[in-house]
Amino acid sequence: MTRANIKSLKPKLESKTWVNWIQLMVIPSIVSYVKRKKEKHLRETGSHFLFKNFFFFDGFSSHVQLIRSVAGKSRALQEIYNFYPNLRVRDLIFPATWAAAFWEGLLNCKALRNRYRLTKSILLTTLENKGSGASILELAAGTSQALLETMATLKDYGIIVNATLVDIDPVSLNEAKALADYLGIGDQVTTVTQNLVFYLKENREKRFDVVEMVGIADYLDEKTLSFVYRR
Repeated sequence: MTRANIKSLKPKLESKTWVNWIQLMVIPSIVSYVKRKKEKHLRETGSHFLFKNFFFFDGFSSHVQLIRSVAGKSRALQEIYNFYPNLRVRDLIFPATWAAAFWEGLLNCKALRNRYRLTKSILLTTLENKGSGASILELAAGTSQALLETMATLKDYGIIVNATLVDIDPVSLNEAKALADYLGIGDQVTTVTQNLVFYLKENREKRFDVVEMVGIADYLDEKTLSFVYRR
């Protein structure tokens, strides 16, 4: 393979379909139902948490149950990123799989997968331009699937780059390290279990060619975000 072929690796993005129009019609009623159900549950038990929000959502599909159980963590993103690649033809005989596919087709799920593909595309172009020996810092890395898959692709083209993954969750970083080893780039990856702000404070002198930070900015206050960008 030649480096010229890298430019042909364009991301294939998901668009709105007729299923999304159906979802847009039925979801408001479901949300209203779940809201009333939670309010009643809160009055009776003092807790907002429902074991099951809606039968045809998290009561019928174990896949959706799993995503809900790890909501807000990188594992949830992984499940959404990899649902269709991991879907087997024989799974389609189960009604629960069709239910999972219906919810995985939501516009917000498509948006997450499109962000993942666009991130890979931007990283591929950026790191290819930097060339072998480039270093990248990923903050709030999670399992770092987009970056690690990009690094593996670059290695196939003879471009070796190194990454430092920083995250506060050791479980996510262990999964990232396992993925890196599986992709054959384990020796190119260093993981650091630490809050990204503390990491930046303690490593003022370190320099990287590329810094990637996707999604975490939504969770930082203005003062913290300003510090992170300056650093």
